[in-house]
Amino acid sequence: MRVMYQRYAPIYRRMNQGAWSERMAYWTLAWLRARGVDSGQLVDWGCGDGAAAVVFANAGWQVLGIDQSPTMLQLAAQRTPKEAHALRWERGDLRRTWAGNPGRLATAFYDTLNYLATLADLQAAWQTLAHSVQSGGYVVVDVNTPYEYATAWTGQHVITADTDDVLVINRLRYNARSGIARGRVVWFAREDADEQWRRGAETHIQRAHTDAEMVSAIEQAGLSLLERHTPHGAEPSATSTRLIYIAHKPGRASGSSSTVRRQ
Repeated sequence: MRVMYQRYAPIYRRMNQGAWSERMAYWTLAWLRARGVDSGQLVDWGCGDGAAAVVFANAGWQVLGIDQSPTMLQLAAQRTPKEAHALRWERGDLRRTWAGNPGRLATAFYDTLNYLATLADLQAAWQTLAHSVQSGGYVVVDVNTPYEYATAWTGQHVITADTDDVLVINRLRYNARSGIARGRVVWFAREDADEQWRRGAETHIQRAHTDAEMVSAIEQAGLSLLERHTPHGAEPSATSTRLIYIAHKPGRASGSSSTVRRQ
C-alpha cells in the first residue's frame, strides 16, 4: 500500500476534511456511554491529522493515533491539546502485526479501510484491529460501499473545494469488476508567505469492500459483529453509501491501562 496524504496533507487540513472523523468520534463516544464505557485506552488507526483522536482525548480517553503518513502525523502533533498528556502519535501499518498495548477500543474512521487495496489486506487489518483491543473491547469502523463508488466515482472532474486560497479538482474512477477506485487529486493553493499559487497532485487508490467481505474478515479475526448500519442508523441496503461496523472481542473487560505506550 503506497503512502498517500503526503503533499496533499496540508490541503486536507486546510479544507477540514477530518470533520467526518470528528463526527464519528462523537458518535462512538455516545454509543459507548450508553453501554457504561466512559474512558480507557484507545488505538485510532488511520488517525490522519488527529481530528478524531483529539475528540477522544478531550473526553478523557488515553489515545494512541497511528498513521502511515509522516506528514499527517506532523499535522496531528501540531493540534495536540496541551492538556492531553495521554495523546500520542506513531507511524504504523494496519496490515502489519502490532505489538502495542491493547485497549478498550480500536477505531478506523473515514476511508482508512477503503485504502486497503486487496481482500488479503482487509483481512490482515481486521487481525490487527482485533489485537488492538482487550477481551471485552470494541472495534468501530466505517467504510464507503460499492454503491458509493459506482455512483460517485464516475470519471468526471469534480471541484471539491473552491475558495480564495485553494482550488481542488478530483477525477474519480471506479472499476466495478476489480472493485478498485482511483482518484486523481489536483490542487492549486496560494501560500501565505509569497502569495504565489502552487500546483500539486496525488493519486489515491481505494477498494470497495463488500458487506460479505467485511463480515467474513471480522469473524476470521475472532470478533463478534454487534451492529452494522448507515450513519443514520438505517439497516444496510443496496443503495447504502456508507456503513458503520461495530465488533466486540469476546471475554470480560480487564480494565483500562493507565498509560499509552509509545512504540
